[in-house]
Amino acid sequence: MTYTSSAIFMLLGYARVSTAPADQQDQNLALQLDDLKKAGCQKIVQEKVSSAKVRPQLQKMLEVLREGDTIIVWKLDGTGHPAVRQVAKRAFHLDQ
Repeated sequence: MTYTSSAIFMLLGYARVSTAPADQQDQNLALQLDDLKKAGCQKIVQEKVSSAKVRPQLQKMLEVLREGDTIIVWKLDGTGHPAVRQVAKRAFHLDQ
């Protein structure tokens, strides 16, 4: 007997660049989007925000996230980053 799961898991990408002039030197949204597409992301969320703690597009992505889905973040600048905390919080919630 072969078991086949009917669940379809999504590979989601998150790209973000800052609107702050000092941060824009090494940030390239097109490069991030290209890399996430190459990684096989079926849906890519992108934002242009400064160091704001609220990231509306990330929040929308987390609201549709299902158990088994995978999020690829192009670059994490530190574990204290608000985006990291939001993703970790959502992952913990799905695991409960």
